[in-house]
Amino acid sequence: MDESWRSKALSIIEKQIQELPALYGATVTYEIRRGYPALINHVALTNEITTSLIEFHGKESVHEAEIWMAAEDFAYYTTTYPAVFYLVGIANQQKGIGSELHTPTFQIDEDAFDLAIGGMMYTALRLLDD
Repeated sequence: MDESWRSKALSIIEKQIQELPALYGATVTYEIRRGYPALINHVALTNEITTSLIEFHGKESVHEAEIWMAAEDFAYYTTTYPAVFYLVGIANQQKGIGSELHTPTFQIDEDAFDLAIGGMMYTALRLLDD
């Protein structure tokens, strides 16, 4: 979740891959794939969007997500442009909708679309007004 740490870790791994087999007289062919970059939200933009979403939805509806290990191609945008990746809640326990993404029981509470689109439009208008 930190590109400088990732580079250092990959260098250490590559050194081990090269040197350890040589100690035993072996050779190795390898390929190290870096994968997606770390997704880092732009701090000032995140604060602005958070404020707008709280204004639109109320403080009780906006939560800070925990950092987790995932691959996300949106991360490429964040390396070039100020960007914010955020999650839209789509579960509704009262309707029995609560499965995680990428599971066979995944469902969406379609009422979340109105809330999400409304929050996005409000935020876009606030950012354009600034």
